[in-house]
Amino acid sequence: IHVAEDARFEREGQALYSTLPLTFAQATLGHQVQIDGLGGPIDLTIPAGTQPGHVFQIRGWGLPPLHGGARGDLFVEAQVKVPTKLNEDQARILREFSVALGEDTPKEAAPSLLGGLFKKKR
Repeated sequence: IHVAEDARFEREGQALYSTLPLTFAQATLGHQVQIDGLGGPIDLTIPAGTQPGHVFQIRGWGLPPLHGGARGDLFVEAQVKVPTKLNEDQARILREFSVALGEDTPKEAAPSLLGGLFKKKR
């Protein structure tokens, strides 16, 4: 018997492992998502405040045993995507949010020497 690979999952015995990319807003505020399961789509509720690396265990959505019995579980790891580029308005709003939370707020980045010399005048 040959078991075909599936790029969506990693297998360990009857257990399947997958990752779920989430935005900062989805992880912070909570969200309802639909993920791929081996037997079809699965509705998954992301609770508000979900942390990066949190693993959701979905019972019975793994692989069946070879000789009958209960299926394994599906484990889905939350991966919070951090934006890599923000425009000035987005950065300002994020700084204001950080201040509202009472966090040590990052200051505006100083322009680099070359960026300051060649930046367009408004």
